[in-house]
Amino acid sequence: MDRVIRKLVLNSVVAVVLAAALHFPGLAGGTPDVLQGYIDQALTSNLALRQKEFALKKSMAALAEARGLFLPAIGISGRYTRAGGGRSVDFPVGDLVNPIHGALNDLIGQPAFPTDIENVSEPFLREEEQESKIQLTQPIFQPSIYFNYKIRANLARVEGAGRDMFRQQLVRDVKAAYYNYLTALNVADLYEAIETLLRENLRVSQSLYDNHKATRDVVFRAEAELSKLEQEKVEAERNRDLARSYFNFLLNRPHDEWIEPVDAASLRTGDPPDLGDIQARALGNRYELKQLEFGIEAAKSGVSLAKTGFLPGVVLAADYGYQGE
Repeated sequence: MDRVIRKLVLNSVVAVVLAAALHFPGLAGGTPDVLQGYIDQALTSNLALRQKEFALKKSMAALAEARGLFLPAIGISGRYTRAGGGRSVDFPVGDLVNPIHGALNDLIGQPAFPTDIENVSEPFLREEEQESKIQLTQPIFQPSIYFNYKIRANLARVEGAGRDMFRQQLVRDVKAAYYNYLTALNVADLYEAIETLLRENLRVSQSLYDNHKATRDVVFRAEAELSKLEQEKVEAERNRDLARSYFNFLLNRPHDEWIEPVDAASLRTGDPPDLGDIQARALGNRYELKQLEFGIEAAKSGVSLAKTGFLPGVVLAADYGYQGE
């Protein structure tokens, strides 16, 4: 009985120290190497965090696209057309010139001027035509480009703060899940020790009853306590398995993979930090507040972007190329 009580007290102390280390990082002399390894693994393989990373990359690509609108744009274009039929302009050149040339030839007595000139019919569209050119466009005054860039920049900051916030929450969840698993593991071990004690109590009670040193109700009470303990033991084992599954889920691992427990000697106690200092640090470093600030700035830039519809835009454009048949 004394051994079980000592173990119960020791496990309670360890659980209190672990919980204090979770909620007050200043109480711990640093994250144990085992737990730090699990945290690094979660930051590398957690699927939800990867989605946040992809969203941030997408936002950064949109920001790069918005920044590129300030630069000149150069494009190469080509065109080939083929047309048939349609309207045409007729010039009766032969009908006008051939009689004149014939009269001149009669006057000079020799065929010096041609008299077989044909009439001309010029279509409006060429039968075959191509056009090749290089186009250069440079914005000179475009307020919409500037405010669009500011919107994209603030949205990228929102995504970055969201990613950092999720990383912080993930580290907290991994620590909490790890400490909860240790607590459930210690409770399950404690029930194992208590079961041994209650079975011994049942044996002694049965022996006392068999030797007419106790009544039957003593045996019944020992059996009831053992039965109740077995139910609580099953519940404790279920909680341990659930805690292990959730911890492995955060690390994107198989739910039944083994978890290395931390040595209680790796923790040390100390004075708790000042509450006012914690509140000041929270207000200055919370990523949720930064997200709100960046979101407000993006909304203000959106209002300014809408107002630019009343302003003129100046763009320098130049084309160089050629066209023909």
